[in-house]
Amino acid sequence: MNSILSVINLKQIPAIKNQKNILLIIFIMAIISIQAAAANPVGSVDITTDPPGADIYLDQIKLDYKTDILINGVDVGLHSLGLELTGYDPYYISNLEVLTNTKTYVKHTFEKPQDNIIISSSPKGAEVYIDSIYYGITPAGVSLDPGTYNFRIELDGYLTSESEYNADPYSISGDTYFELEPVPDKGSLIVTSIPDNALIYLDGKRAGTTSFRLNEIEPGEHTIRLEKSGFDSLEETVVISEYEDNIAEFIMHPQAGIISVDSVPAKGQVYINEKYLGKTPFSDYFEQGSYEIIIKSEAFEDYSEEIELGNDGESLLAVLTPSAEKLIISAEEEIEKNLKYEPDTAINYLNQSRKELEGKDYISSEKSAKTAISYAKDVDGDGLPNTIDIQPKIRNPYIYLIPLILFLIIILIIYIDYRRCSLNADAEISEIKSLNEEGIIAVVNLTSDNYYRGFVCSVYLDEKLTEIITDLGMTEVSIEKIPSGSHELKIKFVIDKWRYGTKTIEKSINFDINDLV
Repeated sequence: MNSILSVINLKQIPAIKNQKNILLIIFIMAIISIQAAAANPVGSVDITTDPPGADIYLDQIKLDYKTDILINGVDVGLHSLGLELTGYDPYYISNLEVLTNTKTYVKHTFEKPQDNIIISSSPKGAEVYIDSIYYGITPAGVSLDPGTYNFRIELDGYLTSESEYNADPYSISGDTYFELEPVPDKGSLIVTSIPDNALIYLDGKRAGTTSFRLNEIEPGEHTIRLEKSGFDSLEETVVISEYEDNIAEFIMHPQAGIISVDSVPAKGQVYINEKYLGKTPFSDYFEQGSYEIIIKSEAFEDYSEEIELGNDGESLLAVLTPSAEKLIISAEEEIEKNLKYEPDTAINYLNQSRKELEGKDYISSEKSAKTAISYAKDVDGDGLPNTIDIQPKIRNPYIYLIPLILFLIIILIIYIDYRRCSLNADAEISEIKSLNEEGIIAVVNLTSDNYYRGFVCSVYLDEKLTEIITDLGMTEVSIEKIPSGSHELKIKFVIDKWRYGTKTIEKSINFDINDLV
């Protein structure tokens, strides 16, 4: 009916003036539509795929939609149907029958395309490995998904053969053939070197460039020589064994180059890579490579330079700069900063340094410039910078020496007085003798010199006070009614010094009254 409506355009019909005419036109169109449907019967096609999303071609015409879908209004009869999905084999039906008012079902599971090949070898019967997985013996038929694979063919008595294969399902022929080589009765040699790209000579004949594998070498001794520009040649005898991969590794040494060093002034100390090697003029051979050269000389700034030594060698002339030049500039700056402290001494040393520099007395000029800097920072030279010095123009030893002297005098006076007031006193029990059967006489000697306020000496028998002595010298102390047996006699001599406290002397003696005469 839609097709009929597209033929009859209402805009092309003259203006309809009444409702009856409109109804008549609609009735006529309905009759025409029924007749058209009876003339062109249609059916439907239900298409599902796994996976979905396939392009649909109906009668070789690509439709605007993809699977899964139900297509209505398909003319009755035979049709061609194509289903295509990227990465999968296409699916085609050449005779799809569509019946009137009937749903025709189409279901399809896509399969990924594979490359079907035959791997063969001569001789046959070799083991086939694909990505290290065993697949049988040749000839072997395999199906491979698209991609890159490693083929390895092994057969006893023959060299292993390997190749890379790119599986393509749409290639015309991917069959692979391997011509196996018998295991040789000769040996091989793998030659490597540090650095690489060295020329290889086998028995005097050029054979390649490292790193390299030399094949088909007769078993036995052979001479290998390596040559590389800028390096010492190496030669070595190797023994080749049959049926084996022999290995020869070489480390090549750079050829020596000469380093020549001179300086102005001469006699500069030469350091190469921080090692002292002599004085200028200097020359010696070194292996090729990078070097740091330092020239040192008293009263001159260090000269430093890095070189890259090659076959041609390196020559270096170092013009040394007197260190006094920079020191003079530094001295001028320090004097300028400390002018308020009147650095006259620093100025004198600065002028002296300039004169010595003009006279090429570089050592003295350096020393004078350093002294000028020192006196600019510390005008009185007492070790304290001007900024923290109490009297920058007066040497601090004079300021701080007087209190120190006074302190020492006071200490001396105290010491003398202490010595004057000290005592050399002593107390001792000179003798104990029997007075009678129940008494004793003890002789006590007290001595003392120098000044003192007073003293007292207490006499104890068995910790009991028995007598007090108030005179120096020898004193006899009588003690009666002493029980028989052992006893302790003790004296305590206490002197009150003129100053600095008291002095106490204690002495004791044990005796047995029965033993006294």
